[in-house]
Formats: sequence, structure tokens, C-alpha cells
Amino acid sequence: MIPSNINKDHILSAIEEIKINSIPDNRASIDYDLEYEGGKYPPKYIITIAHKFAYGEELGPDNFNAQEAFRYLKNLGFNIIPKSKEANLEQKLYEFSQIADDLFANKVKWLQERYDYMKDFFVKENLEKLEWNDIQKLGDKIHAFKAMAIAKGNALGNINMPIEEYRKKFEYLAYGEDPIDVKIDSLLTGDYKIKYFGSSVITEIIAYVYAEEYVMYNLRDKEAVEFLGIDLCFSRGDSTGQKFLKYNLALKPLLEKYEQIVGKRTKTSLPLELDQFFSWLYENYLGKEEPTGDKIEKIQDVIDEDKINELIPAYKKLIFTPRYNELYKWKALKTFQDNWDIDAVDFAVMYEKSFAGNNNLWTGQNYFPKKMILFFCTINQEEVRNLFKNLFDETIALNERVSNFKDGCDKFILEINKPNIKQHYQNNTAVSLYLSFRYPEKYYLYKSTDFKNFTRLINFEISTLKKKDRLDEYFKFCEQLKIILENNIDLVEHHRIRLSEDCFNDEYNTMLTQDFLRSIVNYLQIDSKTDSIVSEKSNNEKYSDQKKYWLINVDNMLWKEWLDKGIATIGWDKLGSLNKYSDREALKTALESEYPIDSDQSHRSLACFEFANVIKTGDVIIAKTGKTNYIGYGFIDSDYIFDDIRESNKNVRKVNWVKHGEWVVYRGSIVTKTLTDITKYPDYVKRLKIMMGIEFQSDSKAKITDGKRNYWWLNANPNIWKIEDFPIGSEQSYTSYNQNGNKRRIYEYFTNVKCGDLVIGYESTPVKKIKAVFEITEGLHQDDDLGEIITFKIKEFVTKQIDWNTLSNLKELNDVEVMKNNQGSLFKLTESEFNAILNITKNPVIEEIERYNISKALVELFIPEMKIASIIDGLKFKKNIILQGPPGTGKTYIAKKIAYLMMGKKDESKIQVIQFHQSYSYEDFIQGFRPSENGNFVLKNGVFYEFCLKAQRDPHNDYFFVIDEINRGNLSKVFGELMMLIEYDKRGKEFAIPLTYSKDYQIPFYIPENLYLIGTMNTADRSLALVDYALRRRFCFVDLQPVYDDRFSDFLRKNNVDETIIKKIVNRMNSLNGTISGDSNLGKGFMVGHSYFCNIPPNPDIGWYNKIIENEISSLLYEYWFDNEDKAKQSVENLLN
Repeated sequence: MIPSNINKDHILSAIEEIKINSIPDNRASIDYDLEYEGGKYPPKYIITIAHKFAYGEELGPDNFNAQEAFRYLKNLGFNIIPKSKEANLEQKLYEFSQIADDLFANKVKWLQERYDYMKDFFVKENLEKLEWNDIQKLGDKIHAFKAMAIAKGNALGNINMPIEEYRKKFEYLAYGEDPIDVKIDSLLTGDYKIKYFGSSVITEIIAYVYAEEYVMYNLRDKEAVEFLGIDLCFSRGDSTGQKFLKYNLALKPLLEKYEQIVGKRTKTSLPLELDQFFSWLYENYLGKEEPTGDKIEKIQDVIDEDKINELIPAYKKLIFTPRYNELYKWKALKTFQDNWDIDAVDFAVMYEKSFAGNNNLWTGQNYFPKKMILFFCTINQEEVRNLFKNLFDETIALNERVSNFKDGCDKFILEINKPNIKQHYQNNTAVSLYLSFRYPEKYYLYKSTDFKNFTRLINFEISTLKKKDRLDEYFKFCEQLKIILENNIDLVEHHRIRLSEDCFNDEYNTMLTQDFLRSIVNYLQIDSKTDSIVSEKSNNEKYSDQKKYWLINVDNMLWKEWLDKGIATIGWDKLGSLNKYSDREALKTALESEYPIDSDQSHRSLACFEFANVIKTGDVIIAKTGKTNYIGYGFIDSDYIFDDIRESNKNVRKVNWVKHGEWVVYRGSIVTKTLTDITKYPDYVKRLKIMMGIEFQSDSKAKITDGKRNYWWLNANPNIWKIEDFPIGSEQSYTSYNQNGNKRRIYEYFTNVKCGDLVIGYESTPVKKIKAVFEITEGLHQDDDLGEIITFKIKEFVTKQIDWNTLSNLKELNDVEVMKNNQGSLFKLTESEFNAILNITKNPVIEEIERYNISKALVELFIPEMKIASIIDGLKFKKNIILQGPPGTGKTYIAKKIAYLMMGKKDESKIQVIQFHQSYSYEDFIQGFRPSENGNFVLKNGVFYEFCLKAQRDPHNDYFFVIDEINRGNLSKVFGELMMLIEYDKRGKEFAIPLTYSKDYQIPFYIPENLYLIGTMNTADRSLALVDYALRRRFCFVDLQPVYDDRFSDFLRKNNVDETIIKKIVNRMNSLNGTISGDSNLGKGFMVGHSYFCNIPPNPDIGWYNKIIENEISSLLYEYWFDNEDKAKQSVENLLN
């Protein structure tokens, strides 16, 4: 992340310095330059130098990426221009040749083993005796499966066809006589299809089986090839097999170049080695130095790519769940492609066949657009055919075609001239369906509410275009979104695998793009305040009550009367009492007779019928006005009444209006019908209940204003649930019956609990401390699974957790019921007793904590004051720092002192220190399942999760999490989805996300703003290279060096070290470090630090010095020079003699 204080003057100063000192070879740009006054400069290097003028030191290139640099410089008014489009192929091959031997010997040494394995696997005799476990083992050797755990599980978790089928299909793959393109297509979609083996998997296997003939083909390789400027000559409609063949034909000249410049370096094959060259290109030029072309650069100006990438994991998880039900779109598209023929003799028949079975895609449940086209065909079929021909004419501008199509449909309406037919329903949604099905490589299905909701979610501003222009804007938006999605290879492969044989293959990823957009806003729960994903929506949400929920429309004048009189009404007074009509059809006939000028009476007849016959006493009724405002809700309080005395709106229901106000809908619009039963839309109901507070106002959720608030004490058994395991705001329940099915002690208390009551939350034996304050959200009620329960939310955690013994000794609590007998669950408190307990937790006896300031730090640390200030500034800004240095530089010690300085005191309770190791996992760090005492597996929170909860409960104080040897853990594995949340600008509730093991009912997790991460890293550790680039850019790195100077000498003197020993330490360690730093195999990162000599006994003598050399430093030096024992021995002797 680039600090925001870098301004234009800093950039200009950086340009002047570069003019003087030139550009280092390793900091030259790849694809783009900053152009200023005729000069061209590398954008990332400009930011690096500018940071020095703003903050006093250069900003490491790992702390930000090229895209951020481009965007930042553009915002300051600078011009970013692309370099020449021609990739220097020979230069890239030469660069690769320099590292090829090391790459094949170390990083990809698995290539030879995998090549040998595949060669043996596909021996014909082996295929004939193939068993299921052999195929499962094969999956471990396929790289495409490693990136797709779900896909691998589908393909190899359980056998998907008889083993004989697998043998036959693998034998066809290796020995079939069909051309390679035909073979690939047959394996993916034809007679030899292997279920859940996607295109990347099949082409990868092909590349090993025909290792001398074909280069592997996947999206990453394709991007690398395009980066080199090689034209693949793909055509619209090419199958995967055809693309594979064209791809390999295009690579033949490159293979020859590779052989000339790099040469064969392994015992595998040139095509397999070339594939590794593509991977190297991707990682070094595409993966890190984005963007790679004009398209990507353009996207960054429009869509926040990071925001899209944050949404992708939730979508990938969703599409393989049973709830996901969107594949009908791909099936419908295939049906259209198979049947559409604009010149068919009978256009209407062809049209109906082309759109058969896809009614979900039309606007409204009655799919009127399709019906109207078929109706127009009965009038003039040829005119309808011409309308579609013109709509599909790509030589005409899109807006003009769409406008002409709608005008043509309007003409039909005018010619029909029937009062009950007023519109043709050929809106933008219908038109997008026609266009996207006819040209699936170019257009996208459109729904205005989905577009609005998604763009709001990603903070993309839709221009205020007229409806006629909106489609064009939407299609351009989707084009940009598609490019971002296609960059995620894993996502595209997941998408390919889920498509069944009766689906359109979606090679263009247009339907994927639209489905991604739609699914994010329709299947995933979006927080209304933060517009971030909270959880997956549920289509089967159950409610404990049996009430129905109704929306009713009202104007503002009538609403005042409804509130004053406690009623709700509807019109159509000419019908008289609605009770006299036997059914809805009778009502519809009467409406058509009494109100003939109105068009369709279907909705009105339904509203009248339901108002009189379906609504029941106790149902929830929600009033709304217009398309965007809810204005109140209440409970139906009577049966239907026809009040003939009223002047108008004589159809009446009495209503107990509970609340009125204004709740505005900013996304989408409210249905405009007079009366709507919304009970069948549980997600919608839930949102309204939360937004308007309805869920707290039913029978067991009486309003606080109805009576006096009660106060309680609740015992929580920590062996069953720990209060601190759950964040503030999370809702919990407590049963009124114990595990034996008996009523709990003083059951009457449970019946008296009501919404709004406050509760002291106390954890019983063995904890025996007050932990939190709860607020009752629902009184005693019946739950389908748990039985009789009360529910409450955690309102706050107490500042000081007072233990039982302390409470017992307080005289003011002597008469409190729970203090006399603590056997039970729920106890009554008076308001004064509750406040007395709460005050004790808020005003505890203050413990003396030693203060800590810069003066003390300067005495204890051998670091200049400016350096300390720089470390603290970096930590405050980035919230994450890594202290890196040679062994013995006191990194962990310094980390704690930095935390003390920021707190101003030595408060150990707000610091947590852990050490990573190779076996450290996500389950240890965040959350995972662990065996319990009874042999089951239970979800346990990890150390970082617990510490985050601790910091969340105390937002006014800073907390520090120190990770020693941070590079020794598998960082991607340990941090998981938190790799995003640790960023300094992703802290707080608004960025909360569900965790890997989260249940639907759990509140999403977030890292609080008052938590700071400090990592330490030993630069002599040879596993440093394993630190993820993604992690590197999220931390500010601080270099620490050994200090054998006057400050260190003064420290030794103050601890009674003899002057001769001091000189020996300083001179000999400086000499040793000079030798180490000058060694080409070691360097400064391997020097020996001063902290080896900081643990000083009362009477330090030469024996103390010798023990440190012999017992600690000696072994370190022998490890450094493991291949030169004489040098290690001589270095130790120099220190001792």
C-alpha cells in the first residue's frame, strides 16, 4: 500500500534524483512508463524514491504493486504510457536460460518424477488392469486438481462410473486413433467424457502422454503466450480441442527458439520444459507486474479488482452447494443454439422451441415477453421475423437496434388496439436474453436490480443514463468484469467442471460473468450498512411462529387515518362486501364488470380475495408507500369488515400498529401491488424484520415500553459454552429445561423474562467470573430444535472480570439472591443490585503497571531514537511490521519494547507472543475441529482468533500479537482468508467475513482496528524465500543489524564487564561479521548479533565469554560453513584465542 502523504512535489524530486543517479537494472519497468517532460521513468521505482522524500526512507517494492503505482500517479496528474507492444522473446528466453538449471533442479524437480509416473501409468498393460485407487493416485500428480479441491473431490472422491469405463476412456486417450483435437473434445463432451475431468485436467494429461508432441494448454499458459505477442488465431466457436491444436501450431517457432537459446535441460521433453518457461513468465512478469496490457490498465480505472477477488471465494463455494440452482441458464442457451433458425418456415414454432423450458429467464412469473412475441406472430409472423433480423444485425449500433425493436413492438400494440393489452413487455431484460443467446460471445443477460445491487456492493458508480442507453453500459461493465474473472484460473476451471453435457460450453465466459454478478447479490447475504458479504442466504429459513407477513400499499393521507384509527383498508367499494364472492374468479368477473376501463384484473382480484379470506388475526402487516419506502408495521387485530358507513375504502381490517417511521430502500424497488403475501420469501422477511425491528415485537418479544425493564443474573457452564468464544452482538439461547428434561430451578423467572431485559453473564466453576452483559432479544418461546428457550445477545464484555470471592466479600451485595444460593441458572436482580455489580466491573481496583517511555527504551535498546520513531510510525500506518535481521539482534525483545512504547506501559495482558513452525496450521491459528473428551470433534478457536476477540472487547486500548519466526510457517495455509483482513485498510466490522469452518448462525469474523501484528524473521534462515509475496506487501519490513558500538560497550560496562573483555567482544565480533558479510555465500543477513552477550551474570569474566562462544556461536558458525569446516574452526579459534 502506498502512503497517502506522498504528493506531486515528492514525485518530482524523485524524477530529479533518477536523472542524476540513473535507474538500476533491476528496477526498470516492464510494460508501462511515467512520461514527464519528454523523459520516461519506471512508475514503481518513482514511488520507491518519492517515499524517501516523504518519510525519510525508501519504500520497498514488495509493499505495493504496479497497479497501485499507476493509479496513484494518475491521481496526481501524471501520464502513464505503455511500452512497445512487442515482447522481447529472445531476451526472456535468455533470462530463463540463466536460471533454468536451478529451477529444474530445485523448484520443479517434481517434473521428472511426474513425467516418469505418467509414462508408466499409461502403459497399455497397466491401463488394462487399472483400479480405482490407481486413478485416485493419478489425481495427486495432476497440477490442475491441486488448485481445485472441490473439483478434485467431485472427480476422485467417489467413483463416478464403472472401472471398465475408466479403463476404456484412458486407453482411448493414450492409444485412440482420432486426431488430437477430436480426441480432446470427445474426452470433454463426447462419448469418452470422463466426469468432472475439466479441460485443464485433460490437456495436462495429454501433454504428459504426448510429451514430445504437444505443449500443455491452460489459461495461465495462454496468458503467457499472449504476453509474448504470439497470435493464437482462435476463432469464435472453436472447441477446446481446436484451440489446443491451434495453440500448439502457433508454438512451433517458439519451441525451436527455446531449443536454440535455452536448450534441453532435463530428461523429460522440450514441450514440458517450455510449459515451465510459461509458468516462470507468468510468475515473474504477469503475476507480479500487473497489468500486462491495455485492457487490464483500462479495467483498473473502472472496477476495483481487489473487491471482485474478495467476492470470488464465496462464489466458488456457492456453485457446488445443493442450494445453487442456476444451471438452467446454460441448458436454455444450448437449447436456443440447437434450435434457432431465423429463416425457419414457421418462425413461431421455431421461436417457441428455441426458448422452451427457460421461463425463469423472462421478466415476471408469467413470462409475458415470450407470450407477446408468440401473440404478435399470429398477427404478422414475417414482421416479427424482420424485427429479430434487425435486432441481430451487428452492422447497426446497439442502442439503435434495441430502440427499433421496441418501436416495432409498440406498433403491434397500436394496431391491436385492445384496452386490455397495453404493453408488449419487451424490456431490456427480454432484449438482453435475445442478444446474449444469439451472440453468447458478446452479450450478457441483464436484470436492472442485479446490476444496481452489484455495482453498489463494489462501489461502482452507474452513470445516470436513460434506459435506452443502460444496456450498452451494462455490456461494457460485464466485459471489464469478465477479464478480471478470467484472470482467476481456478474460478474458470471450477466453472467448466460444473457444466453438464446438456449445458452450453460457455467458452467465452459471458454466462459465467452474468451468473457471478447475479449470484453475489441473490444467494449471498449482504450487510445493508457495509455492503459486504455476511453469509450465504438460506432458501429454507424456518420461523418459530406461524404468522404470515403482508405488504400493503397506502398513500400518505390515508396512512395518517390508518394510524389514528388503528385500521388498514383497500378500495374497490363498488363490489360491496367481499364476503359475498365465493372465490377469486367471481371477484375477477365482478371487477371486470364494475371497473371495465382497467386492464388486467388478476392482481386486484387476488388482493381482494386475500384481504377478506386469507389474512388472519395476528399476521404481520407492513405498510409501504411508492417503490422505495416502508413506513410502518403492526399486527392484524380483527377479521374482515365491510364498513358501509365510510365514504371510501370500505374494506377494513383492524390493526395494532406497533411502529411507524421511514425505512428507505436504496437498492432495487418494492413491489407495487396493493397487497402482497411475502411469507414465501423468508430472506426478504428476515431483512425486513431486522431492518424494522419486527422480530422483537411479536408475542414473546413484547416492547420494552410496555412495562418496566427487568434485571437478571445468568450462570453459564464453561464446559458447555464459553461466553468469550462469541463476539459482541452474537445471539445465544438458553433452555428453560435441563439436560434431564426437568424445569430449571425457579422456572417462573424464565416465564417473566422479556425483550430488553439486561442480564449479568457469569461463568460458573471452574472459571467463576463475571464475563459480560446480555440483552434479552426474545422471551420464553418454543424453538423447533431446542424446545423452550430464551434468547439474548452479548451487549458488552466487562472491563474487569470480577471473581466470585471478590463479589462474596462486598457488603453491598450481601442481600443479592444469587449470593445467598448460587445453585441454579437464572436469578432475579433489582436495578440497584445490577448497577452495583456493573459498577464494580467498570471501576475495579487499579493495578499498578510500570510506565514505559522513550527514555527507558533508549537504555534497553541499542537503536537510535529516530529508528525507533520510524518503526512505530510504520506500525501505526501499516498495522503490521516484520522485524528482520541476523540471529542475535534481539528481534522478539525489541518487538515487546515497541508494544510497551505504543501503550506507554508494560502491560503484558495486551501482548501475545507465539512462534510459528512447519506444522503450524490454520486450525491452530484461527479455528478448527479438535477431539473432545467424549471422543467427538468440536470446533475450537485458535490463538489468534481468541486474541482478536479480546481486542474487540476492549476497543479503547491497543493490542499486540507477536509472531516469532513468522517465515517458518506455511503462511498461506496458516492465515487462510485472513490474508485480506490483516491489511491495514481492511480492519473493523465492515470487512467481516465468514471463516472456513463458520456455521450459518455465526457472526462473521473481523480483525479489530486496535490490533497490531509484529512478526520477526531471521535473515540467516534459508526458508525466507518461502514468504508469500502477498504477505510481504501487507507488512512493513524493518531491518535490524548487530550493534557492537559505544552504546553496546556502555551497556557492558554498566553490568560490570571488564574493559579487556569489552574490547575483545567488540573487536572480534566486528571482525567476524566483516568476514561473514564479505562471504558471497552468506552476506550481511548472516552476521552474529549482540544479544548473545546481553544476558550477563553478576560477575562476568573471561569464562562467561568463552562459554558463549563455545556453546552458542560455535555451532552457528559450523552451520554457516558446513561445506568448509576449516574456515568454521579457524573463526571459532579467532574468537577464543
